[in-house]
Amino acid sequence: MDYIKKALEMGAVNAVRFETADIAFDPRVVIKCIFGCGDFGKAHTCPYQRSPLSMEEYQRIFSTFKWGIIIGCSDKHTSQKISYEIERQCFLDGHYFAFA
Repeated sequence: MDYIKKALEMGAVNAVRFETADIAFDPRVVIKCIFGCGDFGKAHTCPYQRSPLSMEEYQRIFSTFKWGIIIGCSDKHTSQKISYEIERQCFLDGHYFAFA
C-alpha cells in the first residue's frame, strides 16, 4: 500500500517517508524547547518532558525501526486520525510493530 498517498487522501497537508538511520538524536533539542517554546511542558509531544524513557532509550528503540512517515496536518485531531489509520494499515500489511 502507498501509505503516503493514503495519508494525503485522508487530509494530510504533507506526508514524507524517511529512513530512521537519518534521524539525529541531540540533547540540545531539549534546551531549545525549554527556552524557545512558550508551550513547553504543556503538550504530550514535548520531548522527554513526561516520558519515563531517556533519550538514549528512545534512540535505541527508534533504531529498531527501518523507516517511518512524518505526517503534517493543520490540526491535531486530523493528524491523530491519519496516524492511527496508517498504523492499522501497516499492521494489516504485515508490519506488526508499526507504531503511531
